[in-house]
Amino acid sequence: DLALSFTGIAGPGGGTPKTPAGTVWIACARSGKMTVARKYHFAGDRARVRTRAVYSGFDLLRRLLLGL
Repeated sequence: DLALSFTGIAGPGGGTPKTPAGTVWIACARSGKMTVARKYHFAGDRARVRTRAVYSGFDLLRRLLLGL
């Protein structure tokens, strides 16, 4: 069993000085293994932030499965 989750602020609004637009948390969990969570900061418009988050999430999942 695997889980991949995303949360954050894609923008353009909604950000704060502490958590600006483009801040995304990505977590990956695997049954019987430690859960991994990473914080990212992406630049660009809403679509670019969302696209980069998805690519980064898949990369995190790939690394978890390969044991990297």
